[in-house]
Amino acid sequence: MATGMFPGIRTVAAAEPVVLRVVSVTDPGENEIRQEIARMFEKLHPDIKVQLLPVSDRVTEQLVRIAGGDPPDVLYLNPFFFRSFVRQSILLDLTPYVRRDGLDTSKLYSSFVQQLQDDGKLYAMPFEVTSIAMLYNQSAFDEVGLPLLPTKWNDDRWNWKALVEYGRKLTRDRNGDNKIDQWAIGLVLGALDQITYPFVFQNGGKIFDDKTNRFLLNSKESVEALQWIADLINKEKIARAPIWGGDAFLNEQVTMFPFGRWLKQFQSAKFAWNAAPLPKQRQAATMLVWLAYGIAASSPHKEQAWEFLKFLISPEVQVLNTLRGQALSALPELEQHVLFQNAPPRGHYQVFADGIAFAQPVPYADNDAAVSGEIWNALYPVWLGRRSAQEAMDSIASKVESLLTESKKGMVSPTKK
Repeated sequence: MATGMFPGIRTVAAAEPVVLRVVSVTDPGENEIRQEIARMFEKLHPDIKVQLLPVSDRVTEQLVRIAGGDPPDVLYLNPFFFRSFVRQSILLDLTPYVRRDGLDTSKLYSSFVQQLQDDGKLYAMPFEVTSIAMLYNQSAFDEVGLPLLPTKWNDDRWNWKALVEYGRKLTRDRNGDNKIDQWAIGLVLGALDQITYPFVFQNGGKIFDDKTNRFLLNSKESVEALQWIADLINKEKIARAPIWGGDAFLNEQVTMFPFGRWLKQFQSAKFAWNAAPLPKQRQAATMLVWLAYGIAASSPHKEQAWEFLKFLISPEVQVLNTLRGQALSALPELEQHVLFQNAPPRGHYQVFADGIAFAQPVPYADNDAAVSGEIWNALYPVWLGRRSAQEAMDSIASKVESLLTESKKGMVSPTKK
């Protein structure tokens, strides 16, 4: 294995085989990739056996094991609960290990690494990252004579107005029964990070003020974006709000679908498709979503777990994971890897990679579940056309600000690449 980029990767010997327990997922396809990575690691470390622990509720199930004195060694982390794990002292500070082994974290996306730090300490290692881009059905575009979407994030031609104009042509009755059966865009409206917040950022809006914890989704810029999303559904009638947008996209019920580079499920599509930037408004903007792994502070196998984390960011593992349809590699120098550039559909990888420079982190409060719950409950009648975005956001402003005040540090300040 090539180790020049990551000095210090070494075999950890033990008198008896060590069972290293690593949190995984229940999705069969993704778990199969994790199994392959585990077997690769075991070949290099014959004294370590990796046991994957698939979980469906990634927060609760990990917390239950930790609270019960049965912690996994390697924890699965994403932006939605990472900070709360840090605050609860669940995660091991990796900074001493990085310094000891001379690990060069500058080889990783800096905006990703910054999200894994707290008070100058590193609590997790990056594994994969993605921006949210627009998947689109090229065959459907061809059928109505529309040009393919631009590939550059700062292309002024691809904006909110253009999306609506495209949407009017793409929304249609395909079987002649006088009922719409193809919508322009599918919106998974419960996914605040995937749908709602990127459009808010595009209009110059914010979710919170990162210094004062003021709620800003009721600001002019934010409300304009929220109302625009609702109008796509209720006024323009070019958007559909499916329970799972990926299925609607595969079934050709929607022609565009904002999503990250988790593309394994779309490899079976029976039509030509690709990825494009999200449309811009006042500025180009998207969301930074990631997966990282950390070590439980109570793990009895910290050294072995650290070896596993270093292995996850080796080029071999990063290439394997990405080529199997998972998110972008955490190593930006692999952006130009010939296998990534040629991966079908050709050109999509660069769209997601270029989006990192325009991506803002998931807005996060320590009590994120309560804050996000308030926002989602208030937005639901907006999406149904029963309430204006301004009224809905004004109605929860004081409640959300109270929740942010209760949070130890409130909003985690967004950082750019």
